[in-house]
Amino acid sequence: MSIKNSYRSRNWIITLIALTVALLISFTYFYSDEQYIENLDSDSYREETIKEVFTGFLTEGTSKDFQLTVNSPADKIAIALEWEDEPDMNFHTNEPDTFTISVNVGQFYYEETHQNPSGTAGKITISEIVKLPILGVINATVTLDDAGDQIGPRGINGSPFNVEDNSNSFTLTLLCMPPMKPTDV
Repeated sequence: MSIKNSYRSRNWIITLIALTVALLISFTYFYSDEQYIENLDSDSYREETIKEVFTGFLTEGTSKDFQLTVNSPADKIAIALEWEDEPDMNFHTNEPDTFTISVNVGQFYYEETHQNPSGTAGKITISEIVKLPILGVINATVTLDDAGDQIGPRGINGSPFNVEDNSNSFTLTLLCMPPMKPTDV
């Protein structure tokens, strides 16, 4: 093998190793964010992590405010709003529920609305709220926009036999994680 070919082979191997390392680093970064969100229900966080779970009940068109004070810098904040819709009644179709979550963290504001599939659970997850460490208060507002009535068959006179649904319960989970320390890696 000539010196020129040996040099090319070494460059190829170095490039391949560099690409592999870059892919592993990016996979670890994105996997960590996904794992962070998926583990909202877990208790296996670093000690400094703040996790608050709130439950509530709303009637259609009303809102409820929640507040979480962050006393040590957090660089990741995740919020999950979950609810369970009633199943279809006999000869009825349950219309979906629609919830909105609004989050205010300092100068950052996020809002998301979601409608669950008819008669099933719904969930809104907001994962990467801030890109820098924050201190202070996280304000979250949950609104039940529409509770979704039970739509029934038409009666003898042609009018539908509907059952009004004007409320629903929910669970709100707020999770704040401090910046990673070198010992956490």
